[in-house]
Amino acid sequence: MLMFVTADPLKNIASFGALIVAWSFVFGNSCRVTFECFVFLFMTNPYDVGTRPYNDRPRQFVSQKNQVIKYRIYKN
Repeated sequence: MLMFVTADPLKNIASFGALIVAWSFVFGNSCRVTFECFVFLFMTNPYDVGTRPYNDRPRQFVSQKNQVIKYRIYKN
């Protein structure tokens, strides 16, 4: 404990600042990707229940939607 408490507090602040900058490079990309995954998971809904998506096969509709953004598309 005495190793961290020195007489010069400016050295302590500078060393902790350097650690924070280093951690931002290490964990910054992981935090960004995690945030983007949560945004995609909870905020984007390309299809709702009852939507009729247009693709090569005619007469399809979304009948069930899961929390993991997986859709069941059935033919009429």
